[in-house]
Amino acid sequence: MRRALALVMVALPLFAATQPLPWLGMSFTRHTDSSRRVFLLVERVAPGGPAEQASIRPGDLITRFNQTAVGFSDDLDLLLYLAERKPGERLACDFVRNGRAMKTVIVLGKLPDAKRPAWEQSIARAQQRRAAARATR
Repeated sequence: MRRALALVMVALPLFAATQPLPWLGMSFTRHTDSSRRVFLLVERVAPGGPAEQASIRPGDLITRFNQTAVGFSDDLDLLLYLAERKPGERLACDFVRNGRAMKTVIVLGKLPDAKRPAWEQSIARAQQRRAAARATR
């Protein structure tokens, strides 16, 4: 298992440097409610980005992507899920706005080159958090 994690840690920066990455055009935080359901709270939406074009707004609570609950075990799982997608791919999105369930489709954009270092840093931080959590078990 540790070997597989090491391979992922080495492969991610190489993947990030050689392939176009998908871009949602929003930032969010992962939350768990009292019934242990996971959702993504949209914090910011990039003007003109894929999320804005799909009518996503700050404060929306994303509950599903492509009919799958966003119950990722941690940030790394979520980042890896997104990294498996391709620019131009359609991502069905279920979300809640002001208590009302809604649906939209986000057409993923290409991550701007200027944002690639931040994406790589997010992956590295998520890997460190996961490793620290496993070390305390």
